[in-house]
Amino acid sequence: MHEAPKQTISGQENLQAGRDINFCIHPTRPENPRKKLGWKPLGWLLLGIVMIAGVWLAAPRASIGQSFVDQEVWKDDETGKVWNVYYFEVPIMNESYTTTIRVVDFQLAELKRLQQRGFESWGNIAPVSLSPINPSQISPRKTVMVAFARVYPADLQQELGEGALYSGEAGVPQFRFTVARWLRKMTSHVEPGNYRFKLAVFLETGPPVKASFEFQWPGKRRENAGSTIEEIKIRKLSRIDRWQTSCPPESIRRTA
Repeated sequence: MHEAPKQTISGQENLQAGRDINFCIHPTRPENPRKKLGWKPLGWLLLGIVMIAGVWLAAPRASIGQSFVDQEVWKDDETGKVWNVYYFEVPIMNESYTTTIRVVDFQLAELKRLQQRGFESWGNIAPVSLSPINPSQISPRKTVMVAFARVYPADLQQELGEGALYSGEAGVPQFRFTVARWLRKMTSHVEPGNYRFKLAVFLETGPPVKASFEFQWPGKRRENAGSTIEEIKIRKLSRIDRWQTSCPPESIRRTA
């Protein structure tokens, strides 16, 4: 019986065998940092967008729209007299999607009249409060109509004892901003002409909202309140309008 031949491994061969063994065993690799983060960057981004959108939807915001004319019938129950009273109104809209806004003041912020050198401050008035907004709280995405000026028939003006405030003849209808208080040095009834004015809405929270308007009133036929309303033109000015008409056109200058 023959024995199997003995095999010996030299030092050099042992080193090579160790290398072969080490070559077959893969060391533990560190995790890929990109795989470790996974979807988290996208998740944080989406969360940030949702938070910003929530703040934007809840932020108190308002806007002032184009003016309208509204007619109201007044009746004196004792005498039976009836008058048609006209109001110039603007819509104030709560543009917030989730927050109710509260209006704390509604102002005539600026009044200028067209003169030879352009529009200049008329009456040197400081910002003055107009009629209070009712209701003062406006729900999200809702609109409230607010009067900023009016025209009464001449006989109604006389019954109300406003003769001292007239800007023209006592027997003609007058245009008046519905201000709560006027300075002694000026009249509350605005005489015919071309004007620029600003309305401002102040909120309990959030920045104030302002809008500029142009007011044209030739004053050629004022036999009654209806004819006065027909010739009065009030329009809201955009930023482009204000920039383009900073120097009044010749057509406007000739009507002053």
